Amino acid sequence: MAGNPLIKRGFGCADERLGSARSASLLFLILRVFLIRHPAHDIARRPDTATADRPHASRPSDGQGDPHEHRPQRSPHSQPDRCIQLWRQGHAADAPGRHFAILTGIDARLDPAKYAGLAEGDAHVIRNAGGRTSDDAIRSLVISYKLLGTREWFVIHHTDCGMETFTDDGMRRLLRRSLKTASIDASGWHDAGGGSPEGEQISWLTIPNQEQSVLEDVQRIRNDPLVPGDIPIYGYVYDVKSGKLIEVPAASAAGRAR
Repeated sequence: MAGNPLIKRGFGCADERLGSARSASLLFLILRVFLIRHPAHDIARRPDTATADRPHASRPSDGQGDPHEHRPQRSPHSQPDRCIQLWRQGHAADAPGRHFAILTGIDARLDPAKYAGLAEGDAHVIRNAGGRTSDDAIRSLVISYKLLGTREWFVIHHTDCGMETFTDDGMRRLLRRSLKTASIDASGWHDAGGGSPEGEQISWLTIPNQEQSVLEDVQRIRNDPLVPGDIPIYGYVYDVKSGKLIEVPAASAAGRAR
């Protein structure tokens, strides 16, 4: 999509990068299993079966031993441990490779790696019901930039979202009636049984309008005192039918870096 910051940053080869990452992980696993079964020091100590029975392969009889004989020393760290150490050094938790974070929903149809063209390690993906800017979402975003260096954030909601099918009061009413899974039909949500009034204490952040909710979420992040003004925040809606990311101009304008 023209003007899409995700596309501009070169996220068009996700399948290739994912394949590469999976191949590297598989190679590491095979290497680790081999070294566990055949440690290097055991291999070095294993006699050469082709020469073990030859007379000249025996040690000298003067008791001094061959001064040139190579005697492998056992490493204080086994090869598998060393392999794991090197792997961790090369893949330690660090800033995401693309230095950005995505806040999006929990809908099972959403695959951020696919719609944003991401490979493992490219970005932080923060998910909650609706992709809303809850207190915990802001906590995660602040950690993302403060400790791990992300420099751009994306709020991405989606069409046909379940958060559009009920209201905060409706959720509280269902919870008062029962804590079991509710059912839905053409007339709405239904429930029965013993529930709890504790749902009254929670803001469920339901969505009456997708574009408006994206704008509100971007504005809340932009105005939070813990969020630095030089981090740009973009707003999008993902169309689950077409697979396209549709920018919400008003949200991206509100999230412009200051």
